[in-house]
Amino acid sequence: MNSSPTTSIKGFEKNQNNGSWQVKIFDGSTNQTKFYPLNSHLIEFNSALDNNDLVKAMIFLETQEYNDSSVDNSRYWQDLKNRALQNNNLFMVQRCAGALSDHALVEYCLKVGQEIKFMDDDDQNSKDLLIQARLAIINQNFQLAENNFYKLNEAQKAIEMYTKLFKYDDAIRVAQNLNEISQVVDLSNQQMKFLKETGQEYKAAQLLINDGKSVEAIELLINAQLYVKAANLIMKDSSLQSSYDEKVAVKLIQ
Repeated sequence: MNSSPTTSIKGFEKNQNNGSWQVKIFDGSTNQTKFYPLNSHLIEFNSALDNNDLVKAMIFLETQEYNDSSVDNSRYWQDLKNRALQNNNLFMVQRCAGALSDHALVEYCLKVGQEIKFMDDDDQNSKDLLIQARLAIINQNFQLAENNFYKLNEAQKAIEMYTKLFKYDDAIRVAQNLNEISQVVDLSNQQMKFLKETGQEYKAAQLLINDGKSVEAIELLINAQLYVKAANLIMKDSSLQSSYDEKVAVKLIQ
């Protein structure tokens, strides 16, 4: 049985006319050797990334855009930004964000830079921990950020982080670890308000039950017209049945 024609790469050669690199391809279907130009710019950029030379990669993109304003390097700026995040390189993340018109990230990086300025100039380790924590938030690695805040004796910043992200369970957990009782109460109140405002009455009711506030939980569910969920909770707590069985049953059959 005859084998089908194959196409194979025979190597790379330099174009004698313009000095660019090209790949040498043998086309088995025509028995011809063809040459295809390589994207030398992409090769240079990827080489810089492979060598973790982020400054060289940045300069390459900037130079290319200066020489040709129509070029779209957004994909490569994104690649560079991802590598900069991995390397905890705050300056490079900010530069990439600017190139990508990510104004929110630029502003975030500027705020982190200001935060760094107020730290002890001789304490580079603490600066590195803070930068890693702040950039970990961008990568949604909140546990790493929290761990770093603990190392910096800045656990309140972990609470602030979780609160801004509406992750109240985690914020309350950290406050409990710090034995900040009044802060736990305040965060719990904020969480309850947030859950009610965002249509999460059932989770709010569960939290109330965990705090021994079953009656308040049932009233919350009834007011939110979550009668089936209210009925399920009543069935689990015999002390509530005499007060709410009939009321909820009427609502269920309406």
